[in-house]
Amino acid sequence: MTLAAELEQTKRVLSSKLLELRRFQTERETLLARIADRDARLREHEPGAELHRLRAKIAELEAERAKHAELESQLAAARASIRRIETLLAERDARIARLEQELSDSVTWGPPDEDDLKQIKGIGPKYEKTLRELGYRSYAHIAGWAEADVTKVAEKLRAQKAKIERWIETARELAEKKK
Repeated sequence: MTLAAELEQTKRVLSSKLLELRRFQTERETLLARIADRDARLREHEPGAELHRLRAKIAELEAERAKHAELESQLAAARASIRRIETLLAERDARIARLEQELSDSVTWGPPDEDDLKQIKGIGPKYEKTLRELGYRSYAHIAGWAEADVTKVAEKLRAQKAKIERWIETARELAEKKK
């Protein structure tokens, strides 16, 4: 699950818990008003069955209060989780901006390098064509693959990831020789 998805999920849970908490608070206030009204009527009448029902209602309200405390605890945990995710997102955005700047600084504008990818053991004409269609045209491209690239290429070529990962080392060697 991505951080953004985790943040959205946490926000939805938090929103739901807040609505539930508001509903409980409204219900609690209503119940407290009813208890106060019944207390007033009891003072006017003889205590008996109504007093027993009121004591039961007080016990219910105490249970609700405990439930509210747990909801508030969950709400605090959700807020802490949101702050953590927002911090991670800010760090990620800063890294992306830094990497984009580094990439922009290192890119030379001109015709792209095109190497004979078939020089990499395991890449034939068909794989080379597909790799070029995916935008991989040089040894340096393949040498710089991350795990996500390996997964993407393996799926596209319907090949095992281990095979694709072996290409990276060969591409590094060929790129070094080219320098």
